[in-house]
Amino acid sequence: MIGLTGSPYFYFKIYKKADTNKTDAISSATGILYGAEHRLFFTGINIHILFIAKGAAMQLSHIQKDLEKRVKGLAMQMFGWKMDKPVVISGRMKRTLGQYVWKINHETKKPALVKFQFAAKLFTGGYKEEDIDWVIKHELIHWYTDITEGKPCHHNKVWKANCKKFGVPYNRSINPEDSETERDYRWQYQCSNPGCGLIFKRYRRIPKNYVCGKCRSRLKEYFLNPDQFVLTTEQNQV
Repeated sequence: MIGLTGSPYFYFKIYKKADTNKTDAISSATGILYGAEHRLFFTGINIHILFIAKGAAMQLSHIQKDLEKRVKGLAMQMFGWKMDKPVVISGRMKRTLGQYVWKINHETKKPALVKFQFAAKLFTGGYKEEDIDWVIKHELIHWYTDITEGKPCHHNKVWKANCKKFGVPYNRSINPEDSETERDYRWQYQCSNPGCGLIFKRYRRIPKNYVCGKCRSRLKEYFLNPDQFVLTTEQNQV
């Protein structure tokens, strides 16, 4: 990456039109992006100049190393296992905070860990440290369960039993302390059962026949105004 003349704080790189996907890849890989991408037109060729603040790059590097150390430490503490696969921060993860990525090993015919990836907003959106730990442990238990069972278990009874075994709640609602992070959500759903009251948010509207995953009760639907972040409509779900 080439340094911008006269400024120690910014970097830029030029891509031709055929390489525009590289800018998307960089945005996804960094997750935390400060600056702007400017598109210029010169003799019919799109030139993309990507400016990234030096401070943001340093911050990302620090968070990445800390996260990798954290995941490896929890894997050893919880299972006594050495985790040597990539730990990635993704700026494209909008609907989930963490993901255990696996594939079937063609020789053993069993799940094999590819990587762990976590949403960038988990580290920049005001989430508490205990919430970050819960997300990491949640994904680690997916890995542990699939390996010990020799098959993908997802959120089945075995996985839930392992969550209980390691003292990790398998059903937990976490919200960032900074409400600005939630402006992307458009829909909020709340369980109509007073004894449950589970609340969760979605970017897309869910089907009307969906019920609470915890107690199977009806859901109340709210539309979140992205500009004012207020509840504007309500609809009971059947």
